[in-house]
Amino acid sequence: MNIRTRHTLVAAAVVLLASMAALHAQQFTPPKRPADFKPFQFKYTTEQLKEKFSEAQMQRAAVELKEIQAVNDKGPWKPTWESLDKHQAPEWFLDAKLGVMLNWGIHSVPAWDRDRGGTTATYPDAYGCEMYKDAVVMPHHAKYWGTDFQWDDFIPMFKADRFDPEALLSLFQEAGAKYLITMSKHHDGLAWWDSQWTKRNTVQMGPKEDLFTPLMVAAKKRDFKVVMYFCYEEWATAMIGEDGKLCFRRWDWGAYKGTFSRTPETRRQVSGNIPVKNYYDQYMTPLVK
Repeated sequence: MNIRTRHTLVAAAVVLLASMAALHAQQFTPPKRPADFKPFQFKYTTEQLKEKFSEAQMQRAAVELKEIQAVNDKGPWKPTWESLDKHQAPEWFLDAKLGVMLNWGIHSVPAWDRDRGGTTATYPDAYGCEMYKDAVVMPHHAKYWGTDFQWDDFIPMFKADRFDPEALLSLFQEAGAKYLITMSKHHDGLAWWDSQWTKRNTVQMGPKEDLFTPLMVAAKKRDFKVVMYFCYEEWATAMIGEDGKLCFRRWDWGAYKGTFSRTPETRRQVSGNIPVKNYYDQYMTPLVK
């Protein structure tokens, strides 16, 4: 098969998928609030998390940062564009041709996004941000879920009861894919493994199981390469302000929005998140490690 034929087939597949997506959108009835809805409450309040875990976490993070810096100092890469520009794509990636991205999480419960113009991609994974600010998403959320239904109220509905990593990887392999890009933590702050840096993870809430490790095991069996999708920013994070009091850190698409006073609503956006004083040094960087 020559290059032109392959390009034609790929273009035809894209058009077919776009048509199928449009048809699905016309027939799709969005999920809605269950009749037995109760607001989600994690076993620890943010105040209790601060009292029980914050100080110890900040102390452990200081040790972690020193270890990370020691490794970085010995490595070839420096925090400059000149250094990073020297990085070459690995050979396996250049040869792999086809990969599959698994973008799944709390946003799979509301499973909806506004029409962004037909040919533009939809972003249901932005629901947790846009349900609070977007002029189209907000009324949709009010209609199907209610104005009192907060982001973390979706967590108990994210059950992953049909999650089968072995079947998924077999399907990807049968399709000819050579690598997997998998979610590990999205902007919703829900880590897919039982992290020591946050209780906001799939083992302690939602599915109550590690979603990440079984994917790694199934991929390794099949010699699948894995790329970890990890969001460095989060829509909402509980923090300790300079005055030592709890506050609320907000980030929207591409923009840090500062910190704000906590409210009953924002409490149900940060369940299980251990508050710290420095978002990057005491939470995010150790979590990446």
